[in-house]
Amino acid sequence: MEEPYNQTENDINGARICNCTTQLVWKSPAVWDEVTLTVQWVVFSTALPGLCYAAWRLYALAQPDHVAPVYTINLLLSDLIQISANPIYTTLRVVTCYCDAAAVMLKIYEFGVLGNICFMVCISAERYIMTAHPVWYISINRISTAVLASTIIWLLSAALMIVRHIYVSLSLTLDYILGVILLLPCPLVTLLLAGTWRALSRTSIPRADQRRVIGTLVLVLCIYVVSFLPYILALVLYYMLQPLHQGFWVHLFDSCEILIALNPLFDLLLYVFMRRGAEGICRSHSFCVREDSD
Repeated sequence: MEEPYNQTENDINGARICNCTTQLVWKSPAVWDEVTLTVQWVVFSTALPGLCYAAWRLYALAQPDHVAPVYTINLLLSDLIQISANPIYTTLRVVTCYCDAAAVMLKIYEFGVLGNICFMVCISAERYIMTAHPVWYISINRISTAVLASTIIWLLSAALMIVRHIYVSLSLTLDYILGVILLLPCPLVTLLLAGTWRALSRTSIPRADQRRVIGTLVLVLCIYVVSFLPYILALVLYYMLQPLHQGFWVHLFDSCEILIALNPLFDLLLYVFMRRGAEGICRSHSFCVREDSD
């Protein structure tokens, strides 16, 4: 068992910083706490029914010739983890400054965020393969492949969170390394978008399906840039600069956390594109494959 935290509070530019024996945890001013909690509970009450409905509808679409819902269902599951853990963590952080329960809820929340980013990349990669390499896409057993990939992502994310929770002394180093790694989805999704665009320009896929595929990738990129990239950049810059004045960074991280809290609402928009996005393309590619075989 860990020893109880010895906590002291100092006022720095209007922001309270709690110095614990194991780690430094920022505690925002009361106004930021109220804003953050309000946003999180509004997102929870708004997104919960929408996420459950979208996940159920996409599960009904999961067929052997339709892989996209597998990744999207996991994406929505990560959103459910986020909206469930985030308000509880923030409430515990406000009430207790930082305690064991808050630390656990924070890791669960980060587990959901990490899985969310990974599944966004999976959706983009699947769309690229579907358009650029249709024969290979149709020939593989996509449901089992998607389930295996999803399981690996969840296991690796859980392992990372457990290591960060147990080995607190390595937490800062792991956070910096993870922040650098999480910058990679931006250029990766951009390249997948460009490759998909070029592949679609050489196909006879209906325009409506082409726009839906491109719209999905553009939406994935926009969600990453708006929801996650500001926090990741702030995290990497903070560890690189090691600033002495913490007040600005407290407010910056609070603002970025609000953007991440809104992510489940943004992900609901993917349901509009993922619901029927692959059906027409799969039909078109299947028709082309049958023609080639004849």
